[in-house]
Amino acid sequence: MRQLTLFVLLSLAVCFGVVAASSVAGGRSDRRLFPSVESESPVTLLPGYRHRSERGIDTNPGRIWKENGPSIDYDIGMLSGNLAEGYAQEFPNLPTIRLRTQSPCPFVVVMDEEHDAMIVSAFPGNFHAYHVKSRRDVAEVLTMLKTFEFKAQAQFGC
Repeated sequence: MRQLTLFVLLSLAVCFGVVAASSVAGGRSDRRLFPSVESESPVTLLPGYRHRSERGIDTNPGRIWKENGPSIDYDIGMLSGNLAEGYAQEFPNLPTIRLRTQSPCPFVVVMDEEHDAMIVSAFPGNFHAYHVKSRRDVAEVLTMLKTFEFKAQAQFGC
């Protein structure tokens, strides 16, 4: 019993050490461990936008960006949760829009104007857009992300 307790404590210490090390490294250290991979964009890209997939453990992360425009980090998968709802709860004064859809899939948008950011959740994906500085940027981001909703409905049947 004592050996089992020691083993469990040691295992927990190693797990916490790995989590702490990745947090200290800035949260993006996984890019070295999981390099970019070629794949199709999860959304229909507007002219000027580029796409790069990354490897994840239980979800499919990646980035969409435009030179001198918005960049969107995404995480897609059944285990990705609902980032926008969590963000809205953490910052209740931010404008939050919940769009009704013809399916049970939620489409939630949180606008963080102070940080030029948008957080969008459309099951089963989360999107965090940065450098959203103009109305045109907002329109471009939402136009692309609404195409994800339609692709997800077809793929996941929601």
